[in-house]
Amino acid sequence: MDDMQEMLEHYRITKLINEYAHGCDRGDELRMAGVYAEDSWDDHGMRKMPGQKYAHVVMEGRAQIRDMISHQLGQTLVKVDGDKAGAETYFVAALRRDDEPGDGPKLLTQMGGRYVDELVREKGAWKIKKRLTIRDWSITVPIEQDYIANRQFIEGTADGTDPSFAALGVKFSGLPVRPAKPQPYRGETKGSGPGQR
Repeated sequence: MDDMQEMLEHYRITKLINEYAHGCDRGDELRMAGVYAEDSWDDHGMRKMPGQKYAHVVMEGRAQIRDMISHQLGQTLVKVDGDKAGAETYFVAALRRDDEPGDGPKLLTQMGGRYVDELVREKGAWKIKKRLTIRDWSITVPIEQDYIANRQFIEGTADGTDPSFAALGVKFSGLPVRPAKPQPYRGETKGSGPGQR
């Protein structure tokens, strides 16, 4: 593969990983699910399941307990071998949520880690075949004050009203349907609970 083709494939794979973060952060289930191969696997700590199912479970969990997720993606190393590739992407993810709605301050959890992905080319496009989420560090703290909250910034949203959709010229998938009242997370069996990084 020549240098220009290698740069193009690196760009395409990095763009795919960015699409995952945008879908997750903005609550767009179809965009998030669309990065996975038809036969895929995602290992996200307590959650180990097919990738497209994982996107659905994350959105269900978001509707219940979480009011913000934000991924900051760092460097991505990519190795392409024909129609297969490997990638390692550094990230810091932040989650703001109520521990128990109505009780005490909101919590901020931050995690630094890496997505280690095996990718395949399906129908001419790169897709994630297998994802391992590697935790390098994490911390959870109560939010006791937020100096920036009342400084007239536009608030990000996890729906189609977020300004990013208009700027990117993309449409919100319309999922998920959120319940009328958020339900507190009470835990689920087999690692399928809504607490997601």
